[in-house]
Amino acid sequence: MVSRLYSKVFYRPKGTIVIELDEQDVTTTTQRITKEKGVFASMSTGGSVFRALKVAVTIDKGVIVTIICDLDGRYLSSV
Repeated sequence: MVSRLYSKVFYRPKGTIVIELDEQDVTTTTQRITKEKGVFASMSTGGSVFRALKVAVTIDKGVIVTIICDLDGRYLSSV
């Protein structure tokens, strides 16, 4: 598990959920995004997509939105 990086005074608005992710899951998802969709993305994108996919299997109906920042060749070394 990745250690907590937020401070003790972390502002957490009502309804906010903090979810810890495994670095290997995030890395694998980031690599899948690149190979399957052709989007060179950051680890934060991999994390948000990984979590969105996990939420998707837990709901019966609805829309899930996540942001994917495509920065072209900046992340080629992580693929």
